Amino acid sequence: SSDVCSSDLTFGVDSYEPNKIWYEENFNHLAENLLKIGIAKSIFLVAHPSRKDYVDRIISLNKKVNYIDCSQIRLLEFCSVVLKSSMYIGNDSGPLNLSAILGVKCFGLIGPTSASVHKLPNIFIIKSKDYDGEVEKDATKKVYLTEISLNK
Repeated sequence: SSDVCSSDLTFGVDSYEPNKIWYEENFNHLAENLLKIGIAKSIFLVAHPSRKDYVDRIISLNKKVNYIDCSQIRLLEFCSVVLKSSMYIGNDSGPLNLSAILGVKCFGLIGPTSASVHKLPNIFIIKSKDYDGEVEKDATKKVYLTEISLNK
C-alpha cells in the first residue's frame, strides 16, 4: 500500500548478531511517535521464533500501541504481513532485505555492517551516529545500533 496515513507497519526487531539489534525501548518510542502523528494504526512485530522475548518486551512497554506479535509466523505468512504494510522498519537482517525485494518501502537501521551492501532503491539507510565509514573497510569494527536516536 502506498498510503502513509494510518497504515499497518512492520518492525523487524531482532538479529542473530546482538550488536545489530536496536533496543526494545527505542522501537516502542518510535511506535508511540508514529501513532501520535497518524502514520501507524497497527504495528506487526517480526522476530525469529526463538527471539519472541524481544517482541514480548516491546508489547509489555505500552499497552496502548496496537502491536501484533508475528514472532511465530512462517516465511509465507511473513511475506503476507509485509505486503500489508506501508513500510518496514528494522535492524539490518534478512527480513529487511526480503521486505525490500517484495517492494515495500524500508528503513534499515544500520550499525556494524557496510551500508553500501544495500543496493535496493526502496531501502532507506539510517546509520548509527558512530557510523564513520570505517565499517566499509573493516568488518571487525564494532558499531552498535544503540547509538541511533529517534531524532534521525
